[in-house]
Amino acid sequence: MTAKSVPRPLARLSVAAAALFIAAFTLLPSRGPVVTPASWCLFCGEQWVPDVLLNVALFAPLGAALAAVGMRPRPAVLMGAMLSACIELAQVWIPGRDPSVRDVLSNTLGAGLGTVLLTYPAWWLSPPLRLARGLAMGWTAAAVSAAWLTMWLLQPAYPTSIYYGQWTANLGHLEWYRGRVLSAEVGSMAVRSQRVDDSRRLRNQLQAESPIVVRATAGPPTSTLGPLFSIYDHRQREIILIGPDRNDLVYRFRSRGSALSLQSPEYRARGLLGDVRRDDSLHVTVTHEDRELCLSVNSRRACGRFHGPEVGWSLLYSASHPPGWLVALLNVAWLVLLAAPTGFWSRGSGTLATCGVALVTGTAWASAHWGAPWSLPSLWTAVGLGLGSLTSRVAARHAQRRR
Repeated sequence: MTAKSVPRPLARLSVAAAALFIAAFTLLPSRGPVVTPASWCLFCGEQWVPDVLLNVALFAPLGAALAAVGMRPRPAVLMGAMLSACIELAQVWIPGRDPSVRDVLSNTLGAGLGTVLLTYPAWWLSPPLRLARGLAMGWTAAAVSAAWLTMWLLQPAYPTSIYYGQWTANLGHLEWYRGRVLSAEVGSMAVRSQRVDDSRRLRNQLQAESPIVVRATAGPPTSTLGPLFSIYDHRQREIILIGPDRNDLVYRFRSRGSALSLQSPEYRARGLLGDVRRDDSLHVTVTHEDRELCLSVNSRRACGRFHGPEVGWSLLYSASHPPGWLVALLNVAWLVLLAAPTGFWSRGSGTLATCGVALVTGTAWASAHWGAPWSLPSLWTAVGLGLGSLTSRVAARHAQRRR
């Protein structure tokens, strides 16, 4: 498919749809301060890397749609930059939004990327045989590396710094949970709501995966995540956080990905607080048992291996109280999209078999090596390979008919 082959009405509709999606994603109010000053810093914030990548992805469809209506790359990129600048200016007055120059630059890059991909599609949509095989093998290596990198990034990484215990902290960006903590321990170490006297010892307890025990009195249910017990350091970095999110109990910890400005991994025990009422006694524990993470509240308990290559998307995107079906859909979509390009570029059964075996085996091995289930990644990686190969064959037949 080229920019000229897209029907003009469909191309115009694509521009409108891309613009409406951008507006819905960027101009609706969000939780946060009523007014947020514009930021001129390019690399500020704990999660600036996923913010940049998501902004690039947000404007890429707009750039492709502008190319489809016949706009040349330079004016298309300029239009994307102007739209982004207008949005960031409007966000100054939208509650909870964070206007920044970084967003304008990453949005502009996304518009340029989408424009180039549709203006010059021959090298990636219908490459010659030798290039297609090279792309298939290169993407296979990248996808297997992504699976292993995901597992590595999800491992805990607690910094050597000054730690502060926090009981039902009012952090501003999260809801203030109105319960009351009575005591908190990490292993054999009591952690009060103050500066920790021996941060090195507490860090060692966390690295050893010692049990975390919190005794508290329940507050009213929250509408979003609110911290019950948390540990931050002197640089205001979240080390761990335990808190309710409606009827769910959420546990987060600082990972290697967090240290690289990616999102923190989150384990959510759904419905674990369903029987808890205001002023009830809470006995919350977090334990690691046989490579499983277990959360318990009073007599209720939930365990599971929450990390695998399929949750790589969570390093880039964090949803507030995501429904279970959405998480499952994102897990499947991530694996399918990770494998589909290999199937698309694998010309011939030999290349498809070689790259497919390498991709499925590499992804499954990454899961098993880090103690995560390997069956789901293997299944959906194979499905992605098949869909990519099927798409390639359908596109080739369509091109032959047009000729």
